[in-house]
Amino acid sequence: MVTSRSYIKPPTGATWSELPKINFNTETGAFNEVFRHMNAVENDSFGVPYFNPNEEMDGIVDRNDRLHIVSTIFSGSSKHPDSLNYIWTYNNADGERYFFRHTPKMHPYIYDFTETGNGWKVTMIDSLSSEAPGTTNGSDGYGDNPWDPSGGPDDVKTESSARIQLSRTPDGKYIVYTYAESDTGLTFLSHKWNSIPNVKARLAEIGVETSTAVPASITIHPLEINVTNPTNTVTTPPYTLSNSVKDKGSMHFISSRAAIISNPAALPNVAIGLPITITNSNGFKQYQANTHYYLSANLNFGNVSSVDWPVNECIAPKDTTTNPGDTTTVHPGIAERTMNISNSKLFPNPATNSAQLSITLENGSDVSISILNTMGQVVSTVQHKGAAGANTIDLHVANLASGVYMVNIKVGEATGTKRLLIQH
Repeated sequence: MVTSRSYIKPPTGATWSELPKINFNTETGAFNEVFRHMNAVENDSFGVPYFNPNEEMDGIVDRNDRLHIVSTIFSGSSKHPDSLNYIWTYNNADGERYFFRHTPKMHPYIYDFTETGNGWKVTMIDSLSSEAPGTTNGSDGYGDNPWDPSGGPDDVKTESSARIQLSRTPDGKYIVYTYAESDTGLTFLSHKWNSIPNVKARLAEIGVETSTAVPASITIHPLEINVTNPTNTVTTPPYTLSNSVKDKGSMHFISSRAAIISNPAALPNVAIGLPITITNSNGFKQYQANTHYYLSANLNFGNVSSVDWPVNECIAPKDTTTNPGDTTTVHPGIAERTMNISNSKLFPNPATNSAQLSITLENGSDVSISILNTMGQVVSTVQHKGAAGANTIDLHVANLASGVYMVNIKVGEATGTKRLLIQH
């Protein structure tokens, strides 16, 4: 028997209550959508489903205060109590061994398990074209994993999974599902490993629950949006389409709160504003300084004109250097705002009379540093003309009292914060 327990946080002063279990044994009728895409266990007519942590999973609460758990599902190879961790693997036509067959009706499917007033129901959201390659030397797909090896005893690589994540509009009417997958027609020898990931997005509209006996409707919009490789981008100078995230949509993270930015907002004419970040190194070098790319994405899921929403698909700085007359601050393409703060170091820490900030910049940029006390008051500022490459900036703290301080760093449009302990 495979079950899952979930809890929701009650209002202040209320008590916790256990949600009904997801019980695949007794509710096979509700989960036929799952079983028909799974292999049966040996000597039995149906499979044993397992929530798949390899592609990650997420949860969110909708407009009806109903919990959604979203995941792909493994197929167990045995239902014997001593063998519950045995999962089917398959030698596919390309000579690789996967957890899924990657044949019609046997792909990794993304399911939304939704709590109802009477158990759970399941909705298929989409299928994945690829699955996560191995991270340890000798594991399946390790050679196709785009990240470089660690160089240690096991040559561990960084994970390149789907990273399934959810977001919702403030009213809970719409849920956005995101995941990273690869076009396996373009991967090495058409392997089904997620080696050139792009982030995709799907949308569901949640109906109003009028009775606990009747589950609310879930309507899946037919369009899948390729967030990191859009087809309608503006590349007219001074703005150019950067390839920094195309086929490199690794470690994406989305906000749990999205916005409706179209008017009227009803399927199919819906556009969603979704903050999203991508973290990667150029060439997937895990020991190089990572770069963080930010996008305020306009996800046009319907036949919506761009005049119906604010033009906020991406933020770009004014190009007054090469175009003094430029007054444009936004454009409807895809651009990245790089975060150079992550590769900075503050030392020594704790500090006595002075500290140093070491930071590497891709280009010459002004670096603004503010030191704040625990009250949020600025007690010291430093302005530095940064050069491309490594920079070391002196921070004089001898006149500051012993204690904990926050060091805010700003480079162009990028900001970051570090903690500094001063001890005299």
